[in-house]
Amino acid sequence: MMNTLKKNRVFREGTIGGYVAAGIDGVELFSSTKKSCPDCLTRKNRAGEMEYFHRSVVCMTVGKATACDPGAGNAEVEGRSGKG
Repeated sequence: MMNTLKKNRVFREGTIGGYVAAGIDGVELFSSTKKSCPDCLTRKNRAGEMEYFHRSVVCMTVGKATACDPGAGNAEVEGRSGKG
């Protein structure tokens, strides 16, 4: 995983003693007893109902803030400054 992160230039700047700090966590993105898709995971809840859900693993750098401007839409993600 670290090689992929380096190749994709995730850690462009900002280190702590030469090391980049990152947090890895699992998150549940969606959960429902009514809506589902073919890729949903399933479990029975405490009421005995079938529950459909999606989970993901996320990695986030810890430390220096990024230069992303949430008001700029997707321009920064797409490589454009969104300014001017």
